[in-house]
Amino acid sequence: MFQGPNGYVSPRLVPDKTWAPTWNYILVRVTATVTFRPDQNDTALRRLVAKMEAGRADAWSVDEMGERYARIAGHITAFDADVTSIKATFKLGQDEKPAMFEGMLAGLEQPELLRWMRRFATPRAES
Repeated sequence: MFQGPNGYVSPRLVPDKTWAPTWNYILVRVTATVTFRPDQNDTALRRLVAKMEAGRADAWSVDEMGERYARIAGHITAFDADVTSIKATFKLGQDEKPAMFEGMLAGLEQPELLRWMRRFATPRAES
């Protein structure tokens, strides 16, 4: 399970004070068959660090850790994951009326959650 930005949305943010508080969130559930590959630890760690350090000025390498690398690497296990399903769920105010949605956007203090809400904004029409 992977959780993205999430947060409490207070009724104080919307014009309708009869509205109840809610929680907006992003969640992805991945089902996979995992095979542990301890014999591939060093290769996997080096590939991961190389990928994450790519493009950085003065990129760091695991070799800079010296003897400490072997001690830390011994607590990490490489694995393969054969993904069999992915299910994403999100509640980002997309079912709210425009005035309610705009109130949430104006008052929320979680920048990453706001970015996702704006990205997937599809508030329903006023009725």
